[in-house]
Amino acid sequence: MPKRYLAIPRDARVRISSQVWQHQRVRLSLRDSCWLAWLVVLLLHCPLSAVARGETRHVLVLSSAERPFAPQSGFADALVRELIRSSREPIRFVEVSVQAARAGDEAPDASMAQRIRSAFGSQRLDLVVTIGGPAATFAQQFRQELFPATPMLIAGVDRRFVENGTFTANETTVATQHDPALMIDEILRLLPETRTVMVVVGASQVEQFWLQEMKREFRRFGDRLQFIWTNTLSFDEIVERCRTMPAQSAIFFAILSLDGKGEPRVAGDTLTTLHDAANVPMFALYGIGRGIVGGPLLSTEELSRTTAQVALRVLSGESPGRIKTPTQRTGQTTYDARELQRWKIDEGRLPLASVVLFREPTRWRRRAARLVDSLRASG
Repeated sequence: MPKRYLAIPRDARVRISSQVWQHQRVRLSLRDSCWLAWLVVLLLHCPLSAVARGETRHVLVLSSAERPFAPQSGFADALVRELIRSSREPIRFVEVSVQAARAGDEAPDASMAQRIRSAFGSQRLDLVVTIGGPAATFAQQFRQELFPATPMLIAGVDRRFVENGTFTANETTVATQHDPALMIDEILRLLPETRTVMVVVGASQVEQFWLQEMKREFRRFGDRLQFIWTNTLSFDEIVERCRTMPAQSAIFFAILSLDGKGEPRVAGDTLTTLHDAANVPMFALYGIGRGIVGGPLLSTEELSRTTAQVALRVLSGESPGRIKTPTQRTGQTTYDARELQRWKIDEGRLPLASVVLFREPTRWRRRAARLVDSLRASG
């Protein structure tokens, strides 16, 4: 079914997606605050496109930054798809970003909380899901004011944002363990001659947090490595650095949603652009198939499945406080065969039981495939 758009002022666009009948969804930026209440009422009261199988559930998703610039966009999309696929009841989602894409735009504060309260004060919510550290911090700060009785799932957030938090019986978390230093170890194991690592990191609040964390954790590499940090550079300058890296270097893509000149970036597009320009191997904690070599990666698919399972348990009536989910850490080491070949990385250096994806089929496999196709065609 085609997507429908409502034209509203200030170029704000509201999308109501009907690709699956039990799902209607709107993305709202807090820059469009004067329209927030009206749009939420419109969304929550418009009829479904088919007869519902059960009581419609209303889920508010608080994202840390505006789409498509939010680093967790891929996870958020995968989570919604998994919930749509797995839920027995129809779900209506409303997604609100608590941070603007640009550094000079509004930041989460009491006025934003007031706008959300005005929009949702009279609406029934079955679940609030936060995605990313800023959204988690915002939701907990204004919890009693906005959603005192609504179950809350804090997801897509590193354990550092929640490990010292105090949670009520109506809250639960699905946290991750990001370990940038582990990826630096991976670079040195695969490319032991490496002497310089450029760390791609942006200038937003969250990125500044990770900049300080990485600088602290990377001290253990001492004089063995020189680190170049990109948090003050424009994206064009980062691309140029990628193109002109010295020998015995590597690139570690950490997080880039806002460059050093205040311009927002889309993570997937950014990774592809940097890969196309890079004259040395590129690594990241996620993004296999988009130009990174690989290593111990976090699985967005696994995280979305786990989070969806927890969300469905809460929507079915289980107390959030009773749901304890282990922190998701890196999974099986996974590599891109094309990047291994491109940079002449010896597969003998890979850990045992590693997964190597995107291998070119051998001549024998191509012939076998053609034979199978011929047999199927003949019947």
